[in-house]
Amino acid sequence: MTVAWGKPVNENGIIVKYTLVYSYTFEGKKTSSGHSTNGQTFSYSFDVLGGIQYTVELLAETVKPGPKATSSKQVPVYSKFSN
Repeated sequence: MTVAWGKPVNENGIIVKYTLVYSYTFEGKKTSSGHSTNGQTFSYSFDVLGGIQYTVELLAETVKPGPKATSSKQVPVYSKFSN
């Protein structure tokens, strides 16, 4: 899955980094991972499991953190046969 974003509408200063946290629940266990990029990077890719819903949170940081943006996406179950 690739997550892409643009600069915030109100930058509130020079953005020094973006922090992305993605999570999912599988067999009752929640798993989260995080990644930080510099202020000039606007996408991040990670491997996903089919049939799982992922939640992604993105935070832009200047001298102090701003509000988080959150999105959830259902990844389809993969099949070698296409319908």
